[in-house]
Amino acid sequence: MYSNEDPILHIGASMIATATTEESMLLGFAYGRLAIRIIESHVSAPEVACCVYGFFASNILPWHRPLADSQRYFLAAINKGLETYDTMSTSIAVIDRAVFGFFAGESLDLVLAKLEEAIPLVKRDTGRHWLAMPAKMIHRLRGMEVKEELGGSTNFDHDIALLKAQEYRAHTHLFRHHFYQMLLATFTGQTDVGLSHAKACEIYHTSAGGSFFSGMYVFYSAVLFLDNQDTLVQSEQTLLRQKMDLLLLWSKTCPSTFEHKYKFLRAMQARKDLDPLNVLDAFDEAIFLALESGMLPDAALFAEQCSRWLSSSSPNRSWQYQDFARRQYDFWGASAKVKELTELIAIRQTAFSLRGFCNYPRMLKLTLAILPSPSPKDESRDPFTHRRLSDDHLAHSPVRLRSTPGNNFNEMYVRPSLGRGNSTTSIHSSSTDDESRRKVSGLTSTCSPRDSDIGTELDLQSVMRASLAIQEDAQVQNIILKLVRIIMQTAGANYGVVMLREQNLEKKTLQVEVIGEGNKVSLVDHKPLYLQSDVVPARLCEYGLFSTEADKG
Repeated sequence: MYSNEDPILHIGASMIATATTEESMLLGFAYGRLAIRIIESHVSAPEVACCVYGFFASNILPWHRPLADSQRYFLAAINKGLETYDTMSTSIAVIDRAVFGFFAGESLDLVLAKLEEAIPLVKRDTGRHWLAMPAKMIHRLRGMEVKEELGGSTNFDHDIALLKAQEYRAHTHLFRHHFYQMLLATFTGQTDVGLSHAKACEIYHTSAGGSFFSGMYVFYSAVLFLDNQDTLVQSEQTLLRQKMDLLLLWSKTCPSTFEHKYKFLRAMQARKDLDPLNVLDAFDEAIFLALESGMLPDAALFAEQCSRWLSSSSPNRSWQYQDFARRQYDFWGASAKVKELTELIAIRQTAFSLRGFCNYPRMLKLTLAILPSPSPKDESRDPFTHRRLSDDHLAHSPVRLRSTPGNNFNEMYVRPSLGRGNSTTSIHSSSTDDESRRKVSGLTSTCSPRDSDIGTELDLQSVMRASLAIQEDAQVQNIILKLVRIIMQTAGANYGVVMLREQNLEKKTLQVEVIGEGNKVSLVDHKPLYLQSDVVPARLCEYGLFSTEADKG
């Protein structure tokens, strides 16, 4: 890859490539930093500095620091390479910088823009193929045709470039080819194709030893292995255990990049455990850590795998994870994946509507009976805020679960009467659609609003809004603030306080956690009630608590 590297870098990289302990990894990193210090503190030739910066950014730094930190050293390598007109090393640094951004969760538009910076530098067919490999993968994820200058022209044959790489035994080149194919197959769900490329990568893996690409190969090949865990032979199971050991080590040296990956693989391994709630918690933790690190593709992939696991045991929950994955892919810019998941979600929604509300609690069935029938012009309004909704909002709003495209809810189901002995019945019988509409309109017109009906409707709206708040935010603090705001709006209150009581029954000290006043809701850092007497009526709260306990006693 890079020529003229500092021997110190080679020592550090070889120690990292063969490391089995954290001490060895840290020692390799120390050698890498020493080489950078020498380059930056002494006058050195630009052609040497270019290779040192590029090699450090791709082979040493990613094992110990967040991927975003590598961008600075890639830029330094690019600047030094441009000084010496070293197009080979410079183009490699440009391409690696873009691909590292891909793994760091940068928008695919930005990644593609970074790749296009290498177009003026690439002259020979080998370099064009080096650029075309990641470009083709990104265009496939975006559902676009590859641009001519990125290797999409008819006068450039990828197969011929691959044959030349095989002829000259360019193992690093061959590893990259199979690596990108394996990566694309993992995201598109083509497990068999991905496994075949993963096995080909294993043949050329030694040529990429120590580079960050070898670490990504270890992770994504482990995902494919676990997808086919039941069909693995003994040698593949041994290889999988080795990959898990490596990822455990890397999760300790660079948790921002590898911790969520390792925990996701552990969740994949535990899918057949007898306690599915623990497995679901493991998936959730991995997804949360991926989002916390800013790695949207990882979070989307994890949620998609969790959705597949839940598809048979909990279809409704599976749909929620699938919709979450769709939104993360959308943020990332993977339009092809968004289209694929949107079609699957639409199929699930249709199937759900045809089944009816048999999976919902009876309270929800009865509450739906008193909701006003939406008119066609208002069917895309949010019933909670009375604002027009965008198509994207409607796509993942739980409200859409109550209808199928092109059909009003009343045209699908007769709302049950609130009288005793009545139950929900489908109108799909021998009666015509006109007769069905007349029945429904007659039923809704006879239902006069009552105080209890209005209260139940408000309760349903609160439940729906709370469900949306929990689904659409990953931060616990934000969810708490939204829920308190919803409770205050439902109760019609201008002021509210959330308090918890300590376990010490002798003191019975109340701790203030959240204070809401008007439209402002703020978290309080677990402060005793007597210290908040200026904003909370302490005596009134204590009197209410103790009098309630006295009544119970």
